[in-house]
Amino acid sequence: MPPGETFEPYSMRPDWEQVEIITSGFGVYLVDGREVKASPGSSFWFGDGTSIEAIADREEPYSFLCICFSSSKHYHPGETLRFEWENLESCRDFCRQAEAAYRQNLMPKELLCQYFYSRLLWEAECWRYRKLVSPCQPDALQLTIKYLERHYRKPVNLEHLASVAGISVSLLHNLFRRYLNTSPFAYVQNLRMNQARHLLANTRTPIKELVEQVGISDLKNFYTYFKRNTGMTPKEFRMQMRKGA
Repeated sequence: MPPGETFEPYSMRPDWEQVEIITSGFGVYLVDGREVKASPGSSFWFGDGTSIEAIADREEPYSFLCICFSSSKHYHPGETLRFEWENLESCRDFCRQAEAAYRQNLMPKELLCQYFYSRLLWEAECWRYRKLVSPCQPDALQLTIKYLERHYRKPVNLEHLASVAGISVSLLHNLFRRYLNTSPFAYVQNLRMNQARHLLANTRTPIKELVEQVGISDLKNFYTYFKRNTGMTPKEFRMQMRKGA
């Protein structure tokens, strides 16, 4: 969606539901009269006749996958439903597969529609459940987490992170401590290490190159941190994963 400075309203087609899944970038939706920040993994389910209003971020305008259903054949949410995917990679995989299956006519459209609908309804209900059983994370923290999941390879700048979330640096620290029991720096480091483990287990990328890919600049520190957390060196971990494959 092109960047903008004002909300651009558009209306749903009659007798249709529409789900918009944010795949990249940032924006804001106007939902029930209040502004809701959107980031990768955010999804909005609009019912029949809903007026949709959104604005894209000026620096990183969002892109989204749009899926429409006939409301005469499916459950109508009744109001705009916002939900978040639990796993961003799962969200992106679904979007890639959905677009490819639709464009390549890999299966009958009716069957494809049933799969899309069931998967989206599952993600929406899982999100409802997570909201009920876990402490509600503030929007600023959720937005920061989504941003870090996309940009963990880059150097961490706390002032920039705080500006992304629209809060102060001290409040950002407090939110991470209160809800995640960690610091922003440690959270990013964990994201990098998880990706490093994934690459070690699933690729033959040389370790030095792999470390650079995940955003770690000091190879020696990587070896120390990796062994402290896994009990193995990166080479031993890779061999263990291949042995178990």
